Amino acid sequence: DENAYGAAAVALVREVTALSGQIRRKNVQSLTIVRLLSSTGLMAANLVLQFMLLNYIGSYVVEPAVRHVQTLYQDFHTEVFDADGHILADAWGDYAAKDRVCQITMADRWFYYIILFLWALRILDELRKIHRSLDDIWYCKSCASGEDMLEFTEDKSGDGAGVCLITHLTGFMRWMLVLLVILPRTFIALRLLVLGCRWLSASASFADMVLNALALVFVTDIDELLYNSILPAALKKQIADTNFFFVEEPQTKQHVDSKEWVHFRRTLCWLLATFLFLFVYGEYVQSVLPNDLNDLRLHCMEFVTSSQTPICTALSWGGKSEECYPYNKDFGHGLAAAHGLHHTIRHGAHGVAHGHGHPR
Repeated sequence: DENAYGAAAVALVREVTALSGQIRRKNVQSLTIVRLLSSTGLMAANLVLQFMLLNYIGSYVVEPAVRHVQTLYQDFHTEVFDADGHILADAWGDYAAKDRVCQITMADRWFYYIILFLWALRILDELRKIHRSLDDIWYCKSCASGEDMLEFTEDKSGDGAGVCLITHLTGFMRWMLVLLVILPRTFIALRLLVLGCRWLSASASFADMVLNALALVFVTDIDELLYNSILPAALKKQIADTNFFFVEEPQTKQHVDSKEWVHFRRTLCWLLATFLFLFVYGEYVQSVLPNDLNDLRLHCMEFVTSSQTPICTALSWGGKSEECYPYNKDFGHGLAAAHGLHHTIRHGAHGVAHGHGHPR
């Protein structure tokens, strides 16, 4: 992959091998060291940024959002229901926070699960990339010496230039790639999946849920952002020209079709795992709100429907839509009267306070 993880993998295999050969020949090239430090430094910066962002987002964004939506729902139960759990019609009619509590996204299960599914697909894409990288690393042929790991198809000078093919891996290098590239990337993806689902579950409005889903993608793209913005073009070309190479025997059409069916079954397994995770998380694991919000959904139905009904449906052509917004000729008088009433109330309240403060 052409990202910070791919740069680190290429640095570990290609540059470390080149550097070890140069050390044996006592001909160390500074450019090899710069390439190695650039790629591994980029990987380190990526891990630091992603781990720090995960921590900060969890502490300063997700948990306050969870508390906010829980407070809304708690206030709804406290103000609108009696001690036996029966709704008070008058209290609901006069409930001031109706417009906010009816925006809790978990009350609309279809919308909630659609957004969660799209977020899970974003992480699924990352996990499948990790899985393919792990397959390349794990099934690459073994060798005893680092010099046997690479082959250069366009190297005419013998200095390790051109397209690089990773044909073998030593046992040490295989485990280095798994421990330093695959495992951190997997942990970050899974942590983002859970953290993102918790944040989306705590969205206090439908608009916030959509915006939160878009904001989460930013964290997943940090590795590509660093790779594209920091590394020079020459190094990125070298990374793009380095790939795993597997020698395959000639295959019949039946064998090719069989392998394709394997890939389809693997895709189906990934999708089933995604659906299972979302169901278990949404119905049993998440701790943001109760999974049964029928009390909220049923009483908000009329309010939500009215809020979705536009004031005007007339076309703007010909000025017909202006009829929906009549002018109020008494608006100025009403405003002045309201201002006078407000002044009287404030003056009266001041007099009462003054009277209590200085008894006669």
